Amino acid sequence: MDIDSKIKAYRFVGYAALTFSTIAVLSVCITLPMMYNYIHHTRKTMHHEIVECRAEAKKLWGDV
Repeated sequence: MDIDSKIKAYRFVGYAALTFSTIAVLSVCITLPMMYNYIHHTRKTMHHEIVECRAEAKKLWGDV
């Protein structure tokens, strides 16, 4: 392999690595807030359901 073909090969590998790392960072920047919002919504919903369940349990114990 002569020096020019090595330079072209290394340049290609460098650009490919840069492209893949940029895509990885952008995908993390997009999916991390989405996951945070999903988990926050799920926790809030579960807390609301637990409060309702406790109130219903207290009401049933009062009826008994």
